[in-house]
Amino acid sequence: MAWRVAATVRCGFIAGKGKMQIQPAQPECHLYIEEVRFERPRTVEGWRTMIASEFDVDIRLAVGSLEEARRVGLPCLSEVSASLSFLGSAPVEILKASITDSPPGHFPAELVDSPGRKLDVRLTDSEAQLESGREYTTILYPEFFEPQVPPTEVAAADLGFLAERKPPEVLRALRWMRKSHFADNPLDEFTDLVVAFESVSGILKPAGVQYWRCGECGVEVRQCPTCSESTQSKMTGAAAMREFVTQTMGWTGRDWRDVWRWRSKALHGQVDVSVDEEHVIREYLPKLEEAVIAAVKTVVPLADDAAPTHVRHRVPFSDPSLEIKWHV
Repeated sequence: MAWRVAATVRCGFIAGKGKMQIQPAQPECHLYIEEVRFERPRTVEGWRTMIASEFDVDIRLAVGSLEEARRVGLPCLSEVSASLSFLGSAPVEILKASITDSPPGHFPAELVDSPGRKLDVRLTDSEAQLESGREYTTILYPEFFEPQVPPTEVAAADLGFLAERKPPEVLRALRWMRKSHFADNPLDEFTDLVVAFESVSGILKPAGVQYWRCGECGVEVRQCPTCSESTQSKMTGAAAMREFVTQTMGWTGRDWRDVWRWRSKALHGQVDVSVDEEHVIREYLPKLEEAVIAAVKTVVPLADDAAPTHVRHRVPFSDPSLEIKWHV
């Protein structure tokens, strides 16, 4: 069973003029990507560019099941898009995406909400290559549906914050939080939020001291077990952040160690965050955002009941999906 990702992307550069087919050669063969196909590009108005290329991309996956295709499909699409952006030194948008086991050119391209509230599936191409009587599966993702969230409200009394003098650390945190709203995957949003948190870590607590802690269990060791010398050092921003989330926000020590480990992977390139870890990270995003909001309110300061009083209305990046079973 051949699974593939079918998507439409828009690039802020001029791509090739015809269809392209890319197959990685050994030993550079990708773990999951067997082939990347581009249809003939269309010239459109770009995002921050005068013109752009928009085309359909088809990524054939080396996977053996629907579950595996669902797990790696969108990360592979994100990787291809990021690589395109790098090569063209320009933005690349993903306009819509699906995962399917049907042949190229044969996936539901339109869903029409009819008066009877039924979804009308229309195939994009000739059905000649489809196997008669075989059931196919297509998973459509939220980019296709352009999900919307309800607006929030800000009371006039809270708008005085706009003109208040703020420490430069807070300004950096606010800019990173704003950037996080435009992230299109959980790891990027996580990175933006954790950098926002770090931006205020130096003023989160008056300068103090810290002692060495075991990286595995978190136990504080005040004296070296060999020479009895003190392990005391100046408190770092990381220590202030850990203390804030565990004592003020109610996090467990395990929560903090996981977040800090992912932060180190994302920012220092020790080991990349795995696909499975990325699924876990998205569950931490509301919790991390709450911590950043509370930290900013602490250092400004702002009252607990001042805006913002809750985290954003977050649309899950790829959890909502429509799975269609169809046959000819």
